[in-house]
Amino acid sequence: MKPIEFSDADTLATWLCNSNLPDGFILLDGFPGAGKSHLSSQLAQSLTHRWIELDQVMGGLQLSPSRPRYVDLLTEEAINTTEPSSGVILDSVTALDVAEKFALPVKAHIYVKRLTQHGFWDDESELLPINTLDQIAPPNALRICLREYHQRVQPHHRCDALLTWYLTE
Repeated sequence: MKPIEFSDADTLATWLCNSNLPDGFILLDGFPGAGKSHLSSQLAQSLTHRWIELDQVMGGLQLSPSRPRYVDLLTEEAINTTEPSSGVILDSVTALDVAEKFALPVKAHIYVKRLTQHGFWDDESELLPINTLDQIAPPNALRICLREYHQRVQPHHRCDALLTWYLTE
């Protein structure tokens, strides 16, 4: 099923309120810098939901050869799955892996795409197994992890809603 497309946070918030969606976490997914945290902040305020920003929860934890996946760094305490899941926004670069690892009920999975001024998806080249930029600077562990996640899961196709916007902040 093709995701519903949105271009602003207010319309997305209205859809989340008025749709007959199950109880569960609202997952925000996308590449770093796409605007997940910006959107999460807006949605948390307008929906009066709690917001968990996993990048902040992880602090200085880094990917390494022994922990090659972002989701491997997370613990159940980081997400606090004991709280009721309705009214919680989870912001992560690998949201579907997080939901699977902790068996989280999902209300909606929203993928955030940042577009260039010409309307192209800024991170689309990162979906390729080998990027021409890799010849200039080898990809770091997070970039490799995100490529693997996007190739394996294809969150930009599997989402319930897709927010595409020109993030200027």
